[in-house]
Amino acid sequence: MGRLEDAKRAFESQREAAAALDTDWHMCRAVGNLGMVNFQLHQEDPEGNRTLLEAARDQQMERVVLARSLKKGSLEGHAGQTEDLRVATVWETIGLSRLSLCLSELGNTKDAVATARESLDRAIESGDPTVVGMSRFFLVRALLGAGRADEAKQALAGPESESCTPAMALCTEPSEEHQGYLRETIRLGVDLDKRDDQGYSALDYAVFSGDKKMEKLVLEGLQRDLPSEACANRRSAAYRGKYYRELFQEGVRPLLLESRSKSQTNLQSLRKVFTNAFRDEDKAKMFDRFRFVRYGDFKKHGRLPRSDDKLAHVIGLDGQLEEETYVVFISYRWINESSGATSPDNADHTQYRRMLEAIKAFLGENPTIDPTKLGIWLDFACVDQNSPKSGVNALPMSLMQCNALISLVDEGYYTRAWCSIEALMIQTLRRAWGLHAWYVFDGQGKLLLQPPDREVVAGERLTYEEDRPAIEFLKRQSRLLGERD
Repeated sequence: MGRLEDAKRAFESQREAAAALDTDWHMCRAVGNLGMVNFQLHQEDPEGNRTLLEAARDQQMERVVLARSLKKGSLEGHAGQTEDLRVATVWETIGLSRLSLCLSELGNTKDAVATARESLDRAIESGDPTVVGMSRFFLVRALLGAGRADEAKQALAGPESESCTPAMALCTEPSEEHQGYLRETIRLGVDLDKRDDQGYSALDYAVFSGDKKMEKLVLEGLQRDLPSEACANRRSAAYRGKYYRELFQEGVRPLLLESRSKSQTNLQSLRKVFTNAFRDEDKAKMFDRFRFVRYGDFKKHGRLPRSDDKLAHVIGLDGQLEEETYVVFISYRWINESSGATSPDNADHTQYRRMLEAIKAFLGENPTIDPTKLGIWLDFACVDQNSPKSGVNALPMSLMQCNALISLVDEGYYTRAWCSIEALMIQTLRRAWGLHAWYVFDGQGKLLLQPPDREVVAGERLTYEEDRPAIEFLKRQSRLLGERD
């Protein structure tokens, strides 16, 4: 009660300040917040005086009127006020949603449902998926309050075209209030496994927000339908996505934007960003470090080296960076499909020989690259084959730290999910940032630099279907890598 009373006094002060300034924008927000606090205060003593509830209703009605006035002013203004129109529409939506809460509590269930439906219409008009998801929740709540449970369940599911569920919306904006609402949606059977247009689920958004209580609620909901191992895997995937977002938004993207504005390539600085990330214990557990095999060691080995051969050198180990190392990522198809195969190559070492030919051609095309300072990244050598999870998690990070990718193309290359996702990621990086190069080494032994506008269609074939979630994750990360704005 004490915190709510403090909040009420703060919002009353904001309302007084907005009145003194004579600004509807500040008043709209202040009066809406004040109305919500009054509603929450009433909820703590629902059998008490209805004055707080009636005040909350009136304040939400005032907010709706103010928001509509702001919308009208934006429509009558210049084209540059489009953002004002969007914000006013969202505020109208929020006001209507919260007004429906007050009306339901007052027993006016018919008007509560009508108001909640209007809120959803305005939310759809705003074009904001999160606002739509939130408004849909308030419609569900109003229908339940009116005793229309079947309609409420239908409304909770929503049309397939709506990508953001009420659970996702609530997890995006965590609060004590929304924790209670999330419990209600889970109890009603909201689809917690659904993913939005970005490929994220309610659990992802709970993890991204850093709210442990919301995360726990979603996991408890998932555990009703999924075994413990599946839930643990979803949680791990959500944290993997969270760490990638943090790495990209806080470290990689600012560096790339600075590099692009100065027209400088800065791949060594990029490697340092990733190396520094391993000071975070959680990230160090999730992702493997960037490794490469020295070109000279690769030639001497006589076959594809496996991770157990210990040829892979770690960049960033003990803070030591190979400043002048040029690293080529080799993307290739595993051609050894025999039972019990211990190598992706066949007995004739076909892929190994092709790799040597491709690298020789690459050095011929790039004579300024010192072969003694050339590194090779290939999965069989650089990802721990006995425990590959952290290496697979780090694949986009490894690819970003390579200077170039060479695809060993054959008749089956682009049908394979792993091969095509690697090509897709390098092209996304090239288009967005211009720091990397992509070459194709074809079946005739020609090395061809690929144009930046070449489209890559992701293949779907996998040897092990359990790799499918990893491929879907990498597709989402590819979109993230290409975001410049």
